[in-house]
Amino acid sequence: FIRHSRAARCITLAGDTGPAGWKRFLLGPDSDHLRGAVLLVCSDEAIDLVVRHYAALSTKFRLEPSKGEIKRVLLDKLETYRAAQAAGVPTPRFWRFDTLAELQDGADGLPFPVIIKPLMSQDFEVFGRKYLFARDKAHLLEQFRRVTHEGIETVVMEFIPGSDDLLCSYNAWIDEMGEPRLAFTKRIVRRYPVNMGIACSHVTDWNPEVAEMGLRFFRHVGLVGFGNIEFKRDPRDGRLKIIECNARFTASDCLAVASGVEFGLFSYLWAIGRAPNAPQQGYRAGRRLWLPLEDLHAMRALRRQGALSLGGWLASLRPPIMTPLFDWRDPGPAMREGAARLRNIARRGLGRAGVDDPVGRDAAP
Repeated sequence: FIRHSRAARCITLAGDTGPAGWKRFLLGPDSDHLRGAVLLVCSDEAIDLVVRHYAALSTKFRLEPSKGEIKRVLLDKLETYRAAQAAGVPTPRFWRFDTLAELQDGADGLPFPVIIKPLMSQDFEVFGRKYLFARDKAHLLEQFRRVTHEGIETVVMEFIPGSDDLLCSYNAWIDEMGEPRLAFTKRIVRRYPVNMGIACSHVTDWNPEVAEMGLRFFRHVGLVGFGNIEFKRDPRDGRLKIIECNARFTASDCLAVASGVEFGLFSYLWAIGRAPNAPQQGYRAGRRLWLPLEDLHAMRALRRQGALSLGGWLASLRPPIMTPLFDWRDPGPAMREGAARLRNIARRGLGRAGVDDPVGRDAAP
């Protein structure tokens, strides 16, 4: 939907529009007119592409500062957890099994329930979720067969109990001296689906414990540039434990901007040699990012569980609050998203009525 912003110009690729198409475009003659432009990464696939072809891309574009080997560590969940342990940052317990036979031998000692995560997040797009849940050994073996059938490497982790509002994160732009030039913390209020989906309600705050632990990890791995690290407070022992880490912009970047922390602008200014020398001084806490429809579904699910009342939900929506796409000055993205949602609702209605849908059901999110 961002391509419909008046502030954006979309580059249309011929043929493959995925990572292979990006590679062909960026390394080929079709992008020669963009030589010298700043190239920023916004997905795990993009990180992988830039890491693999850093030398060639750096002769043509201005790139972010992080070294390839550091980004590789942060892409790989197993390497991330090992780096966290070395940095003294608590992690959930985790286990690596290469084969089904290894898992059959080792599963009896696992603290069920557990979850299965891909080493590379993008590999689980085939399942439409971040992880697979396993309630017991038989269920774990069944889930493991599913992922190995897809050829996906995974890590098995203990499941940290507790609600989604125990999740929080540290976001920072780290310079070559290991100092945060920009930084803020936020916490998640709700996700949908509950306990496994995307965050549909976030709020900025300042949590010194989260910031200290996040900065300790970034300094240990030697990150330079932007990083996001997410934690969950384990209600069993009260400790923050790392969930995942990203060396790229995330879906909540608009919340950072609304709070006065412009990571994208700083990255651009750094790439062209014009980044300010002084670190940021403060930001606006209490800003909220909201996905209305997803959060409505989350509220209904939590009400059924007896975990949230309608009044409690309404109270959590106090301003200042924003949505990811809506802006009075630039309504194109929000209008396109709304139209896509309406089309999707209409298609589901046609399907329930037993009417053939002439348009592919995957056409709109």
